[in-house]
Formats: sequence, structure tokens, C-alpha cells
Amino acid sequence: MDRAVSGRQAMTMVGRPENKRPASLVSKRSPAPKKEAAKEAALKKALGGHAHQAKLAIRIVVLAVVCIYAAVSMILLGAKYAAQEEKLELLKQRRDELQSELAVLAEQEEYIGSAEYIEQAARAKLGWVKQGEMIFQKDE
Repeated sequence: MDRAVSGRQAMTMVGRPENKRPASLVSKRSPAPKKEAAKEAALKKALGGHAHQAKLAIRIVVLAVVCIYAAVSMILLGAKYAAQEEKLELLKQRRDELQSELAVLAEQEEYIGSAEYIEQAARAKLGWVKQGEMIFQKDE
């Protein structure tokens, strides 16, 4: 075997056969890569050589699950939103009713504080009569 070797390599190779490497350069392989390769080969064999298609199918399934989850979440949030909109409308109606009731009560309060109401209440409840008025009563 004729190989071009640099000066430094020639010096380290002196006294050793060409096909031997120094012990420091020999990689110590663990049996794990062989087992991983065997597992991968078994997976390929089990899948009939369609490992890429299997990975793609897994990705598609995961994507489908995520899309379904998102769709269900959107539907549920839409239903919740619709319920809240309905509740808001009911609350607005109730507010309008209370505002109209408040307006009626404010008018009553204003009337109750007037001299006209006081006179009317005194006549009805206390039987008050102005000087010179005649009272007609029904006999029962």
C-alpha cells in the first residue's frame, strides 16, 4: 500500500503495522448503537419500510387532534358568549324598567312635597274643611 504520509504521521507510525491504530485513537464502541440500529431496523421491517409515512401519519393525527380541540374550544366559547349576550340584554331591559320606575317615584316624591298634596291628604284622612265650605255626606 502506497500512501502519502506527512512527516509527523510517519514518525508515529514507525514500528507499527499499517493497519493498526494506536490505542488512544481506537474508539470504544458501546453496544447501544448496535441496539438502536437493530431497533430502527425492526421498526422499518415492522412498518414495511414505510417509516417516513408512519411519522407523517403521526404528525397528521396530532395536528388533527389539535384542530379538533381548537374547534371544540371555539364552539364552547361561542356558546358562552351567546349566553352572556342574552344576559346582557336582559340586564339592559331591567335597567330601563328600573329607570322608568325611578322617574315615576321622583314625580310622586315631588307631588307629595307639594302644598296641593298636603291639602288633599288633610281633607281625605283628617276631614279638614276650609272656612265657608259645605260638606255633603251620604248616609249609610
